[in-house]
Amino acid sequence: MPSNHQAFKKQKGWDSTYFLQEAGKIGSHVHAYMEALLKSRPQEQQAYNACRGLLSLASKKQIGPQRLENACLRALNAGIVSYRTIKNMLANNMEKEESGVKSKLPSHKNLRGPEEYK
Repeated sequence: MPSNHQAFKKQKGWDSTYFLQEAGKIGSHVHAYMEALLKSRPQEQQAYNACRGLLSLASKKQIGPQRLENACLRALNAGIVSYRTIKNMLANNMEKEESGVKSKLPSHKNLRGPEEYK
């Protein structure tokens, strides 16, 4: 990073330990999700804005830490790592749904499955 960017980062006190420490205060799933988010980018500094956004979701009154914890657990189980996914899950109340439900299609004898397309 250029020297002026490094100075700004030091001024704010942002680094991976700061974000992981703050996420750990919210919950273990948020902490694990934050770790995955930091590792998902070529440079961890590129994930700082997403990390800040994730932390801000926990402080919002209509969301709160428990909903964020549930959303992070569901996203980790699905293998999806992005701030936008968590934000959309919370906006659509999808963190409450069971992750075991694969499809809402009805069972019918005329519906073909994947074995028909080999």
